[in-house]
This record gives sequence, C-alpha cells and structure tokens, in this order.
Amino acid sequence: MRMKSISIYFFTIVCPALWGSCKDETYPFIEQGSQQTVFKELNRFERLAFKSSQDLLSAIQMGEKSTSKIGQTRSITFESLLSPCNKLTRATGENYYEALGYDTLVPNKAFAALLNPLGELQVNDTIYKINHNGTYFFPKEKETQFRNVYKMDSLGILVGDKLYKLSDGIYRYKTFPDSILEEEIYLPDDSWNTEDISTRASVSEPNYNSFPKFNADRHTWLGGIRQGLFGNDKYYNVKFNKKRRVRGRLYAYHYVVYSESGVTGMMQKKNFIGWTKTKADELRIGWKNIILVTKIDDPSLKGIPKQSIPIVGGITPAQIPSIGKGNLLDLYVAEVEMKDILNVVGEGLKIFLKRGNSAIGSGRKPTVHAVSLATRSQVYLIILDDVRKTYDEKSITHVFSSKFNIYVTINPEKLPSNIISWAKAVSKTLSQNSFKMRGGEAIICGRLGNDWRGMKIVKEAK
Repeated sequence: MRMKSISIYFFTIVCPALWGSCKDETYPFIEQGSQQTVFKELNRFERLAFKSSQDLLSAIQMGEKSTSKIGQTRSITFESLLSPCNKLTRATGENYYEALGYDTLVPNKAFAALLNPLGELQVNDTIYKINHNGTYFFPKEKETQFRNVYKMDSLGILVGDKLYKLSDGIYRYKTFPDSILEEEIYLPDDSWNTEDISTRASVSEPNYNSFPKFNADRHTWLGGIRQGLFGNDKYYNVKFNKKRRVRGRLYAYHYVVYSESGVTGMMQKKNFIGWTKTKADELRIGWKNIILVTKIDDPSLKGIPKQSIPIVGGITPAQIPSIGKGNLLDLYVAEVEMKDILNVVGEGLKIFLKRGNSAIGSGRKPTVHAVSLATRSQVYLIILDDVRKTYDEKSITHVFSSKFNIYVTINPEKLPSNIISWAKAVSKTLSQNSFKMRGGEAIICGRLGNDWRGMKIVKEAK
C-alpha cells in the first residue's frame, strides 16, 4: 500500500543560526575591472564583480562545464559558496553551500560557484545579495546604508509584484516562497515493482514505468490551479526506507540579474537534525518534451495568414540550452493553443523526416534534439528528451533555461518566401530573449546497491 503525506517545510532548521556565523569575518573585496584588481578592506567576504549580465551569464555557462575552479579564474583568493566550511558544524554540510541551505536557494552549482558565502556578487555598479528572504539589490555606493537598513528592516514595503523597497535605491525581490510544500510516498520493499528490469554489468537498470507520478500544477488553498511557472515551491520525496529517500523538484527562480529553470534531484538520509544529503551509488535525471516560451515583439507578424499545418523551415546546428551542440528544427504556425503544442511538433517532425533535408543531405534522417515553434506572437522551444547520470554524488541538477543566446543563421534560399521576415524575427528573439518553462516531464531517480527509487514529475501544457 502506498502511503502519501503532505507537509510544509519552513526555512527554520539550522540555517538562521548559521546565517550570522560568518558575517564577522574580515576578507578583502575584489573588484574586477579591465586588467587591474582593486582591493578594499571591508568586514565581509571577497565578492566577485562582473562587467555586465552577459559577462555573468558567460561565467555561469563556463561553470556548467567545471564548477571547481570557475571563481578562481577571476580571483585566486576567492571563497565561494562551494568552498569548505570548516568553522561551521559538519553535521549540516561540509561547505557553505549545504551548511547555509543555499543548495535549496541556488540549485545550480555553476551559479553558486560565483557567489561568496554571503550570497553576494556584483554586476556593473549594482550589488546583488541572495538569502532566504530573496534577492536584494542596490548601488555599490549604498552598501553601508544597506547594512544599516537591513539590521532595522530586512523585508521592506511591497511596491510591486514580489518587489519590496527597503530604502531609496535599495530593494528586495521575493525570489522564494515563504514555505516549501512537500509531497511524499513511501514504497516498502515488497511493493516495489522489479519485473522486467534488465541488468548491465551486474547493476540493475531502473524501471521508469514503475515510478510514481506527481502533478506539478500548483493549487491554491481553495483547490484552484495556479498557472505560470511551476515546481518552484514544492519538493517530491520517495522513500527507500525510514532512513533514506530520493528527493526531486522542478524549479524556476528569478534572481533579478539572472533567471533560470531546471530539475534537481538528491539522495537524503535522516539523522538527528532532520534530512540531509548523502551520497548515492547513482543518480539520474531525465526529461521529455520540456516546453519553454517567450514573446516575439514584432507587430508586422500579426498580418501573417493562418495555416492549418506547420511550415517546416529546416534544421540548423545550434547551441541548444540544456543540451549543448545539437540540431534545431524550426517550425512556423500562425496560431496554436498550449495544449496542442506537442501535436503540432509531431506533425512538423513527420513532414521533415518524410522530405529529408537538403542542407544535410537528401534522404538522411538526422537526429532532432529540439524544436523551435514560432507563432505570430510567441516562440516555443521544445527540448525533446535526454538523460544525465552521476555516480557517488549527493545531488544532480540540470538547467533547462536561463537567459541564453541561440544563434540561428537564416538562409533565405532554404525558406519559403512568405516566411523570411518571420524567420528573421524568430532568429532575433532566440538570440536575445529569456524563456520561461511552461510544461514537460522530468524523471528523478537514485540507486543504492541494486535498489532504485524514483519519480516522474509532470506539468501538463495547458
């Protein structure tokens, strides 16, 4: 029998006592400018500075390849959230990232590697500080004022959507919810379906079809579904036993200077302070038909006539978010409802595969990794499917979208004449806009020995 419980987790375990434990340290502040490094003695950790948001994004993308030394490429003395935290109890984590709870606030380690242990960085002349209250931002010259105001009122007054004012020029964006919902299933050994599991090198493969499915739609207290970004206030847990569980979530966080959405999974053990991360023999995260969306700001496209079937532009090698180098198929359709997105994509793929692609070679059927579907007002980016694995690690995270640049070369000779201007508008949108996650399916699972536990998290495209 499956047992299901829902609980509410507040940011009150261990973290409040730890937030203040490292604020009295004296570290030099380093500002990166041109070829010079300027030191300023302040009672705080060293803080990295970036010339622009694009400079920050480039550093994050570089860190996705290797987080171990990304901060040190800008300062050899920099201590990041991922640095060892010797002065704090190791019962809560061996680095600042885990000890201070930033593994929940900043799931992407490539971003965390650029934040100091106070959750700070600087972009141009603005300082950004992330903690459990959200994202604070203020001009560099107001840093002393921020410190004084923060001691008196760390929350501020609501002045906009999730935006709070602490003082003139000093603001807080509510990046995180007040509480995190949890949904948990305990599957004892005798209820776990192990049929039809193949083996490879004496290690079992997971039976994905046996995993419980969670619906990522968020509900109000009255039961109504709240649409929009999903998964940023709910964790899902599947227990191995009373002492071990797999934990996963889909998330979408806005840090003012940077936004991203993705999937994260971890193995946890229960001890005297609650649930903490522990190493798994293997962790996997996979996804299918992740739908990202952004607007096209081009009024001229409103005059494009409707068509019942998608126009297939062609396939282009591109740097695709969450995949890297891959093949992007571009489709055009005048209007489409969210619930019909995948049907239209399926039709477009059929048309493309039937005719082949002259740019790659007639008759060949190249692998399509993602699809760009353009309407007159929006561009949908559909990331088809993939999986990531890690061994002997505590957690694994994969970013589906951030503010990224996709450069697609438009060749008018390969496109119908009636959509050339449309294609150019789409190309510009892909290279400049931020995307939001609207739907898809993720799988998170972990292995201890030959025993797997996992889950499917599904957001229906509506």
